[in-house]
Amino acid sequence: MILEENNNEYLSRDGVERLPNADQEPAKASLAAFKYTIFVCDECDRYITPSNGGRYQCTICENYDLCTECVGKNVHENHAFVRLLNWKTEIPSVDGTGATRIVQLQDTYR
Repeated sequence: MILEENNNEYLSRDGVERLPNADQEPAKASLAAFKYTIFVCDECDRYITPSNGGRYQCTICENYDLCTECVGKNVHENHAFVRLLNWKTEIPSVDGTGATRIVQLQDTYR
């Protein structure tokens, strides 16, 4: 899930306002690493930043992200995840050439 900051309000893509808890307030340095896009775990609704373990994106589901804690709990255990630490994360190509591609962290709207 992705949240966007708008006048100090955080809105999910479905328009639901979510207020950050003190323990979930993302660090400014971590936000810079994700180019000011705020990601939220689709399981526990915690903010995902590089400083708290990074973002794990499902390779099967569209726009499904988990935090480190939820990945560790195997809440989506039948699918593979890729760990994205910043906007420059490279993933090996699946075509067998050994090439890499840059993962775009800007997901589609739900």
